[in-house]
Amino acid sequence: TSATLGADASAKYIEDGAGTDSALSISTTRVGIGTDAPAARCEINTGGDGWDSTNPALYVENLDGSNTQGNVLLLKGGAADSGTYIFKALDHGGNTDFVIDGAGNVGIGAAPTAAKLEVHGGGYQTSLIIKGSGGDSGVRFIDSGDSTDGYIYAAGDAIGFLDSGANWVVKAQNDTSVELLVTDST
Repeated sequence: TSATLGADASAKYIEDGAGTDSALSISTTRVGIGTDAPAARCEINTGGDGWDSTNPALYVENLDGSNTQGNVLLLKGGAADSGTYIFKALDHGGNTDFVIDGAGNVGIGAAPTAAKLEVHGGGYQTSLIIKGSGGDSGVRFIDSGDSTDGYIYAAGDAIGFLDSGANWVVKAQNDTSVELLVTDST
């Protein structure tokens, strides 16, 4: 089948070979792919056309792996406040999966309300997983002057807090002991 190029008073369009669906519709202010009535400046509507994770509706790729050509996608929002969003991903039911709001806050599972990063949903074992590349992992806390304040640290069967010099301050050892340490000694 072949495509048909057409136009009317308000839009230009390309129909599919059957003449039933708009493959591309361009009006004065909107572009539609798979729809002739886009609901936003640009809408891609797969219409349940068999799209899946191996065949997404939008695929952006930069094949140049050099450091100077690494940019692939830039999203620039309007107002720099938490009442707007730069990026929002919803599941099929309309529930929020991921949000970056105008203030730079990130929400996973819901829009962020009170912090730079909020994770909603999951139990204590699944809300946040930090996986190190070796036998240890942790979170480092840095103040606005770029000085390390301390760490939450896990190594082997121990977990606890380290001071700014990476010395144990509180150390729990696999349900056998809990130590409060000063200058990395008891």
